[in-house]
Amino acid sequence: ADLLNKYASLNLDMKKILYKESYHILEKAVQSDREKQYSEECGFLISFLQAQLSKKDLDAPEEYPKETVEAKDDLEMFYIKFCVKHRLYINICSFCAKCDYVIGDRSVINTKNLTLSGKGGKRYYKLASRLNRLKESFIAGRYLLVLSLYDGIDLKFAEMNFATADIEQYTSSSLKDTLCKQSFIIGWEMLDQITEMLNYYLEGEETDNLKHEKIWMHNGEVKEKVLMNRSPSLHALFDIYCDIFNGRFMYLKNIYYSLKRNEDDDLPIPYSHDFGERGLQGATIRLFKTVQNAILYLMCLIEEEGQPEKKITPVFTLHSFEIPEELTIN
Repeated sequence: ADLLNKYASLNLDMKKILYKESYHILEKAVQSDREKQYSEECGFLISFLQAQLSKKDLDAPEEYPKETVEAKDDLEMFYIKFCVKHRLYINICSFCAKCDYVIGDRSVINTKNLTLSGKGGKRYYKLASRLNRLKESFIAGRYLLVLSLYDGIDLKFAEMNFATADIEQYTSSSLKDTLCKQSFIIGWEMLDQITEMLNYYLEGEETDNLKHEKIWMHNGEVKEKVLMNRSPSLHALFDIYCDIFNGRFMYLKNIYYSLKRNEDDDLPIPYSHDFGERGLQGATIRLFKTVQNAILYLMCLIEEEGQPEKKITPVFTLHSFEIPEELTIN
């Protein structure tokens, strides 16, 4: 509920509905024994939302906007359904999907409410422009992923008379497999773009070979600058970093090395070439879902950056930086 409230500004057209959703979740939380420890914080948020919405709005039954999903052809319809099913639109409503507002990359930073003057203006514009390029890369990679999975078009015409050099241990891939591989590589390299943005955000040292862990860690410890930052979005990005580089999604890194190994002999040999039970396509979907979450958190960071006069004071406990020993970086 707290995050719904904070992230409503990314979807201004849905702001009232998101506020109502947050309000009703808080009402249920107050009645829950599990959440009694947060009763004061919940009460604060409820008071805030009551001030934003009229009693008529709060008492009215929840209504969600309905739109007619139109597609010019089968590929477009497949694309829409695929993105909704796997929550691959850059859209804060993806988690809910109660209405057709979930369709499309609707979430965007609200520049009308941002303070762009003064010292922070240049910094904000630089972050925002990098974010725009990141979103463009996401859409391009997502399209390649969808095209690799769509069976309604025969792509053999694109491979007509395609010849390869006769090299030992080289096996050519189908065009659809290649599209999926390129989609995965785009998805992974977006993590590099995110790292560069975070390095700039945290005022880190600029370097041509920026490593992901250098953003967060120093000598095996979480950096003081990260610990002291009270942004929920930054802490959520740290969670994603832990999942991908030291946790449950670490296999994605191994897949990237597998795909790039033939192109760059300097890359480390992966732990395994196994793409998992769902194959490369399933791994690529997982990667893009993770990158989508990271982009939404980045958008919130930039909104916070554009409003320096507003002190960020999250009401609930942020990420715990007690890292299990097996996940620490040596």
